[in-house]
Amino acid sequence: MQKLPFKSRLREYIRFPLLMREWKNVIDEMGINPPVPHGPIEKFLIIPCDQRTVIGSRGDEAMMLAMIQSIRAKNPDAIISLLTYADFQHPILLEYEIKVIPQWANPSWSLADILEVCSHFDSIMIVGADTMDGHYSLLNSSRLWVVADSVARLGKKSTILGFSFNSTPALKIINLIKKVSPHVTVLLRDPVSHQRFEKMTGRQAKCAADAAFQLHESEAIPQMDRLLSWIDETKASGSKVIGFNVHPMLFDMSDPAVKTQFIQDCAKALLRAMGEHSISVLLISHDFRGSDEADLGLLERIYATVKNEAGDRIYLDRHPYSATELKFIAGNMDAVFSARMHLCIATLGMKKPVSVLTYQGKFEGLFSYFKLPAELMLDPQSMSLEEDIFLAISFLVDNLPLLTKVVNDSWAGVKRLAALNTLAATEINIE
Repeated sequence: MQKLPFKSRLREYIRFPLLMREWKNVIDEMGINPPVPHGPIEKFLIIPCDQRTVIGSRGDEAMMLAMIQSIRAKNPDAIISLLTYADFQHPILLEYEIKVIPQWANPSWSLADILEVCSHFDSIMIVGADTMDGHYSLLNSSRLWVVADSVARLGKKSTILGFSFNSTPALKIINLIKKVSPHVTVLLRDPVSHQRFEKMTGRQAKCAADAAFQLHESEAIPQMDRLLSWIDETKASGSKVIGFNVHPMLFDMSDPAVKTQFIQDCAKALLRAMGEHSISVLLISHDFRGSDEADLGLLERIYATVKNEAGDRIYLDRHPYSATELKFIAGNMDAVFSARMHLCIATLGMKKPVSVLTYQGKFEGLFSYFKLPAELMLDPQSMSLEEDIFLAISFLVDNLPLLTKVVNDSWAGVKRLAALNTLAATEINIE
């Protein structure tokens, strides 16, 4: 989700007091009675962190689908719905029999209307991701917290699935969280976020891992045939296959010079790495929400820059794979360099090591789970980015057996932590 422009954020700050007033009125009408005990949990409502695109981000798709897969595995007859901004069609909805309820803001946002929808469900799950600290949108973050609180006061199971929390959250969000009912189950997806959250808000939360670690990868599909043949031929020649991903949110896209420099840094680093190591590179897109936010346009520019020199040692697959398909592809890599959190999670979930371009302080906690060294976390604002990327890929390749073992040794513990999301929201123990 792209951070909102200044004017949009200004409008949010104007609307914020109106939301707080509506929240207070709803609470006053409910009274202060404790929630009534809930019965069997059979009806589940998932509220996406981005209610407009819903699953345009493969990370959001991975988190929601992981929860849906977990529920369906234990309760095939469960009713599962998505609360969205507008109606939409997607193969996942048909495959898992998911109903879409396009009433998040239809015709306008109303807490009372949202609670009317929620009242028909036993468990409401909010996909927290990285949207709960106000970084992208003060108003959307506030609405999610207010809904979580109000649902809990209705006596429903209210869970915010494992999310990250940056080091400089919006002060208004902090003050809001302090008022949220203790009956809301709050899950943080890494120990760094967990420590930040509890210290800043003064309230207890559970430390889990990202729900997407529970996602089951797909099998190979026909659209992968050329890619898988390229991977097989590359490995048969004795070369390692390294996945590579970057995205436009790492820098100021409004400055063409910055964008061009970033592309050049990535291209030069890849060519140096291929020159000094027996590797081939797969450029992997992990977001398909539009030209300003998607990865493919940036990767196209990098591909065009290196193709003549790299030849068939670099591959760009333009097919818009699903989250489960991308996890399958990640499992065919030897390692992945990524700026997308959930491509890293998909790769680590397939027990392969990663290196990352960091943002919002989101990766430190993830790396601590897998005991990966700090040399594999890079600052995209570095003045020596070409050198940093080259050295990180070199470190991955030179230490591949050890790093792969470290990830494998850590996997069982991370899997247990990820399962806490399902347990909290459904009372289903998938261990």
